[in-house]
Amino acid sequence: MRAIHLCHEQKKHNAMKKIITTFTVMLCLSVVALFSQVKPAASDQRHLWNFEDDTPMDQIGEAHGEPDEVATIHNGVLDLTDTAKNQGYLSLPADIINLKNYKAVSIEIWCLPYTSLNSPNPNMLWSFGQAGSVGRNYLFFTPGRWGTGVAARLSVGEDAPWSNEDGLSFSANIGDSAWHHYVVSIDTNNIMRLYVDGSLLKYGDNSSPAIDTLDANHVLSKVSNESAFIGRSVYADPTWKGLIELYAIWGTALSEDNVLWLYQQGAKRSAIVGVTTATRQPHSYTIVAKDNHLYIPQLSANTTIQISIYNTMGALVYQNLKFRNGDAVGLKEGMYIARMKIDNNFITAKFIK
Repeated sequence: MRAIHLCHEQKKHNAMKKIITTFTVMLCLSVVALFSQVKPAASDQRHLWNFEDDTPMDQIGEAHGEPDEVATIHNGVLDLTDTAKNQGYLSLPADIINLKNYKAVSIEIWCLPYTSLNSPNPNMLWSFGQAGSVGRNYLFFTPGRWGTGVAARLSVGEDAPWSNEDGLSFSANIGDSAWHHYVVSIDTNNIMRLYVDGSLLKYGDNSSPAIDTLDANHVLSKVSNESAFIGRSVYADPTWKGLIELYAIWGTALSEDNVLWLYQQGAKRSAIVGVTTATRQPHSYTIVAKDNHLYIPQLSANTTIQISIYNTMGALVYQNLKFRNGDAVGLKEGMYIARMKIDNNFITAKFIK
């Protein structure tokens, strides 16, 4: 009986030891996961479109977007699901973004691809370059080209640019109909990387990392500042279909730890603290529309500000880089959203005319 009792006690001891060991391992993994995330530097942010106010306004810089006639913004989402083959995209001011002056870059996007509408078409989720029937001097990314084709490519030169691309191109099912976080980076050594949902993508039977060293001729300085799009190719390709919650451009090649931190924050993210935004502005501003003129009572008579006004569909309807109180705006009756730059702060305010 004593032997049986000792055996039973030993089993209980071993079971408890196993539980403690398992808990310790889980705790260690949690600590590793916690400390493997590194918040990016606020100073590396360049542009951010989070559509939180249902407008295509840049929340950090001044590269405000303009949707075409079928793209819509509602409930904080850029909706590019219209079935029109060559419509439904957002144009961005490529000259203001000025990608060719970047020494390194990371382009981040949260989106939900509509696989049934995208496959088997060629398309580009985002693109920069010279647009036309044939694109030239461009950089683009797509998670689902020709079905499961993944491509992040840079092309230079005038002749047959499609055959003069360099970068990542492989088959992987990352453009499925689910929310994803994609980051494409190019560092100062001209190395391109693709991160998906918080980590460096590995693909194929050999789990190859999505890393490619671009040749010396394929550099950011050769990307044209003519056009920039979300949801549209620089070629005359069908437009990309899906939903987008966030698009951001960074002036550095983010590390994998940075990317993981961003992924953990989710799509509903504002600018990282350190960049002056409307939420940090100590004053509130009221806009009064009267007889086709606009007034901001908090501004002094001789103060000039930058102002952009959007309708509820997110379309830009008025812009003035030197607005003064009482300037004529010629708006129709309705609700509007104004984006103002006052004392180097960006302020958003809604008003009704």
